Amino acid sequence: MRVAFIGVSHWHTPYYLPGVIGEPDVRLVGVADPRPGWADDLAAKTGATAYLDYRRMIEVERPELVFAFGRHREMAEQAEFLIRSGIPFAMEKPTGISVSQIEVNERLAREAGAFVAVPFTMRMTPFRRLIAELSPGVEMSYGIFRQIPGSAQRYRDWGAEWHLQRAESGGGTTLNLSIHYFDLVRALAPSADWRVAGAAISGSFSGEEVDDLSLVVLSAGDSIASIETGYLPNPVPEVVLEVCAGDTYYRWLGETRTVVATPADGPRVVIDGGTDQAELYPAFVRDVIRRVREGEGPQTDLGDMLGAARLAEAAYRRAGDTASMS
Repeated sequence: MRVAFIGVSHWHTPYYLPGVIGEPDVRLVGVADPRPGWADDLAAKTGATAYLDYRRMIEVERPELVFAFGRHREMAEQAEFLIRSGIPFAMEKPTGISVSQIEVNERLAREAGAFVAVPFTMRMTPFRRLIAELSPGVEMSYGIFRQIPGSAQRYRDWGAEWHLQRAESGGGTTLNLSIHYFDLVRALAPSADWRVAGAAISGSFSGEEVDDLSLVVLSAGDSIASIETGYLPNPVPEVVLEVCAGDTYYRWLGETRTVVATPADGPRVVIDGGTDQAELYPAFVRDVIRRVREGEGPQTDLGDMLGAARLAEAAYRRAGDTASMS
């Protein structure tokens, strides 16, 4: 399978490479980025051909599968191009900087029967799998989700300063980090009509244009979920995951990297928490490759992206935040 990457200056690019390099019958044929040097550096390491223009790369290399990253501002145009080209692809969230952009491409992809995967990797964690195993068919009634991975400076260190600019990224931590948990909540209670019950969003900690601390409360009937994310100067990344499904309470313990399930009756269940979210991207890549080969649809698609983006946009509006998705 001929694979190509678009937007390789994105900091997630290294997460994707292990899922392609060394895989049987898979070859990275092209890498593209409009910023000079980035594609050249990756091409030198992988044997792929470097391009500044992704359209030219598609024309010359004729890939059978594309993984697209890059600046959020450019994503909607790239997605439309790939959908109309008929090439299966996976695109990093948020796939656009407004709900309206995502709506257009979701409809276009659905009508075309296009394969468009979105890496909501929280669904692939041992935490999510244990809930599905021990509480099959039972929807979440209560959840606490918190992720503070580091400061805003890390994006500058990664050469992704654009991520801290509103016009380029479409938003900060609410759109970049909280979006994973908006999707996870929807996956854990798919029949619920989740709404934003409250939101407090701040951009005062880092001095950047985008939000760097976000607290959003979602509700659906009697079900509640709180989602807190931020770019704060924590020396140690912090993740809190707690979910009540039926009569069982689930917790992900970061310090011991274990998942604990505590039922109302019966013994506790403790399993290895395994890899963190970032380390699941190679598995996501392999899953996408398998699905394309076997003619299956993606595990998570633009419809899922749209549902999560609507919650993000509603959170920005509820908080009155000026760095919102437009």
